[in-house]
Amino acid sequence: KTVILAPYAKWPPQITGDFWEQLVKQLIQNGYDVCTNSIGEEEPPIEGTRAVNFSYFDAVPIIEAAGSIIGLRSGLLDIIESAKAKKVALYVGIIALVCIAAMMVVYSKTYKK
Repeated sequence: KTVILAPYAKWPPQITGDFWEQLVKQLIQNGYDVCTNSIGEEEPPIEGTRAVNFSYFDAVPIIEAAGSIIGLRSGLLDIIESAKAKKVALYVGIIALVCIAAMMVVYSKTYKK
């Protein structure tokens, strides 16, 4: 009963550490072992978790062995889409991007010469 966290992605913007730390506490209280997909200092493990690091080639069998992954929407989550495991993809900033795009459309129509 393991959950692997994947809290890092090049895009969208990152979720703050407090969110992840609270999630870890809840998962541990519910009997899960929690790991962070981490590459060291650049992407450190979330407090209270063990660091794991694996290649994309090994991702599907590792996620299947763990049973669950929670992470930011990223290439990793695309790669493990076929894994027989519970998967939760967190989408961050999408609403902000939609609002900015809508404002640009309104602006271009309003101030069109």
